Amino acid sequence: MPQVQGQMEILDREWVDLCCWTPNGSNIFRVSREQEYWELMNKILHEFWWNNVLPARELMSLGREEDAKAYMPAPTHRQPGFIIVKSLKLATEAKLLCKEIAGHVEFYGY
Repeated sequence: MPQVQGQMEILDREWVDLCCWTPNGSNIFRVSREQEYWELMNKILHEFWWNNVLPARELMSLGREEDAKAYMPAPTHRQPGFIIVKSLKLATEAKLLCKEIAGHVEFYGY
């Protein structure tokens, strides 16, 4: 969900049709843009960039690799639960537009 919401923000789109393919069939879902979700993700990405990437990059450019390791981010962010819950909520809200199983296609009204 973070990638989909990020792409909609970058391309200034209100929705995207997402195709999920498997050998057993495929579905097309319409995912709506969620500004609150993007604002949270943007805050986390901003924090990561300024607090981890830039300081480490500066130290690496000075040849201080050991010092740069201090800026390695934690394995998870302190707000992962909220992001996961919000991602699942947005996924369940996505509208199923089309389903294909073994060559049989069904379209659903939107």
